[in-house]
Amino acid sequence: MLLFVPARFLLSALVLSTLLLTLLAAPALTYAQAPPCELDDALSRAAAKLLDDPEAPSPTQLLKVAREAGATAPIVRAVTVSPRSNRDRRRVRSWVRARREEADAPLLCGEAQDEGRRIVLTAVSAATLELTSRGLVGNLASGFRDPVVVVRLGEGEVVHVPVTRQTLSRGVRLPSELDDRPGLLQLLATGPTGPRPVAELVINGSPEDVLDTAPGGEDVERRLYDLRRARGASPLRDNQLLAGEAERQATDVCESGQISHHREGVDPEERLRREGIVARAVGETVARGATPGAAMDALLASPSHLMTLAGRRFTDVGIGTAEDDAGRVCLVVLLSSWPRFMGR
Repeated sequence: MLLFVPARFLLSALVLSTLLLTLLAAPALTYAQAPPCELDDALSRAAAKLLDDPEAPSPTQLLKVAREAGATAPIVRAVTVSPRSNRDRRRVRSWVRARREEADAPLLCGEAQDEGRRIVLTAVSAATLELTSRGLVGNLASGFRDPVVVVRLGEGEVVHVPVTRQTLSRGVRLPSELDDRPGLLQLLATGPTGPRPVAELVINGSPEDVLDTAPGGEDVERRLYDLRRARGASPLRDNQLLAGEAERQATDVCESGQISHHREGVDPEERLRREGIVARAVGETVARGATPGAAMDALLASPSHLMTLAGRRFTDVGIGTAEDDAGRVCLVVLLSSWPRFMGR
């Protein structure tokens, strides 16, 4: 899940947020054979907890367990395997290598097993983030810049916390308006594929308090309309030029397997400009899910994506979808402020 907003328009960058869960019938991974990931205690604790439940977890359940175990990566992926077959072991190693190839930062992994199952988790580590006596402390991985912190409170309110790379590394005091209010704190940064969420923390509560987003319907346009109406933002005009570009980006995301705002190294603003469209502001959210509604659920669960979708400066929208080889839906919501067609 990703979101794009140029620095001069909204905060300084935005996102990816998606919750992803992959459950495959594949075999055990032996870490002694040097897989392309770094063992992580939090992910191993989460994997052990997942073994307690014979049912496959939903994406939200997976993320809750990971948060309870101390993992902060915004996306956690899982594979459930048989701990026996050598052929299955090779298949799982290939799965982990594929996650490494997709990653834009170091890949973490953790595992646990019982007599019948082994569960392997992976997550991309683009930042560290924790609450300490000095406040909120975080550090970005190499290749990431322009940190942004937003908090979604239980009531759906979104609060922006000003930070820089330097102040975040020293420690930032959270505003008093967040005291004793459960919320999901999200750190965003701009990396090789554009801006995206890089770490998340639950504050003043448990994952149960802030990650219980109920699934919504499949009508993405209606849900966007209802969201903006509830936030006091004006309805958006359907724009076929934006929709065409959103569909092209959704197709590229599905074909490449990379959830990104860039296509051939070009960000959404420049992509529109190449189609002859200029606008005062451009924003983009990208997610992947089992259905359009599931992808929209992921966007609305992310503080930064929620903030962008409800942005009052936007006047027009184009929504594009595509389907990948696994049947998953790639969803792109492209927003702009007073776009004009200037000709190619």
